[in-house]
Amino acid sequence: MHRLPDSEKLRICKIYFAIGLFALPSVWLVNGIWFFSQAFCRKPSFLEQRAIRIYVILSLLGAAAWILGVGIWAYIFLSVRKSSKGYLLKIKFHIASLVVS
Repeated sequence: MHRLPDSEKLRICKIYFAIGLFALPSVWLVNGIWFFSQAFCRKPSFLEQRAIRIYVILSLLGAAAWILGVGIWAYIFLSVRKSSKGYLLKIKFHIASLVVS
C-alpha cells in the first residue's frame, strides 16, 4: 500500500466505496480501516488526501449505520418473536409451505 502512488490509492478507495454501495457494509468497514491512516495521519498532506478523507468518513458512517440497523432489527425481531403467542409460528409455517409448493 505504501508503494502505490497517491492517485492509485484514491482510485482503490473509490472502488471500495462503490462496492460498499451494493449492500456490502463489510467492504465499507475495510475501506475505512485500511485508508484511515492515509486520510488523517499522513504528514505532509497530499493532493488526493481530501478526497480519500471524504470516502473514509462516508464508508465508516455507512458501516456504522448498517451495524446499528441490523442490531435494532435483531432486537425487535427477537423481542416480538419471544412475546408472540404462537400465531407468528403459524404464519411462518404457512409462508414456508407456500414457498415449498
